[in-house]
Amino acid sequence: MAGKRLDHGMVPRRVDPSRPAMHGSGMSFDTAPAPRPRYSLVDAARGVAILAMVVFHFAWDLYFLGFIDFDITVDPFWTSLQKAIVSSFLFLAGVSLWLGHGTGISWRKFWRREAVLVAAAIAVSIGTWLAFGDYFAFFGVLHAIALFSLIGLAFLRLPALATGAVGVVIIVLPLLFTDPVMRERWLAWIGFWPISPSTADIVPVFPWLGVTLLGLAAAKAFAGRPFWA
Repeated sequence: MAGKRLDHGMVPRRVDPSRPAMHGSGMSFDTAPAPRPRYSLVDAARGVAILAMVVFHFAWDLYFLGFIDFDITVDPFWTSLQKAIVSSFLFLAGVSLWLGHGTGISWRKFWRREAVLVAAAIAVSIGTWLAFGDYFAFFGVLHAIALFSLIGLAFLRLPALATGAVGVVIIVLPLLFTDPVMRERWLAWIGFWPISPSTADIVPVFPWLGVTLLGLAAAKAFAGRPFWA
């Protein structure tokens, strides 16, 4: 048995004959959870996304403080970069959901991560409210990742193609239908507004949940391939 990986993810260590046997087993194992594998491609993508986020927020701070004379909130390059950064974080959230729970949901780990995300999201809302008043971020990227991770659990058992198809539909729907009433704060987090509501940051369910589902679908389809390692 030594050197073989058990089905439940535990790896037996060398038996110490001086230690008492496990009750009813006749054998003694000092077991430890198998370490979670790392994926260099995913880690590299996270690093690039974080670096891009730092660059964007530094530029935004310069704009907010008046050190640059162009409006970063409407400049095509910077608005495109912002969307690319948000897309990368949400896509990677879907990838991480599959890598962490694709073979079975680890509820303790999942809820611990959710608690951290929710706490961080609340901190962002409070911080932006103190800084910007009514312009505060009431449903930003951290709020979205927390909610999308929870919704994503329902898609873990679906085939990759079905998950990806739902993701595409969620992305396309806001292009086909909008309603000004969806700009109301209590509805704005859903999406479907023709013009973005007044807020420091908003990442609505439609279309952005679709990006997370595409990440989940990609992980289902390609995880385990050599280029992931």
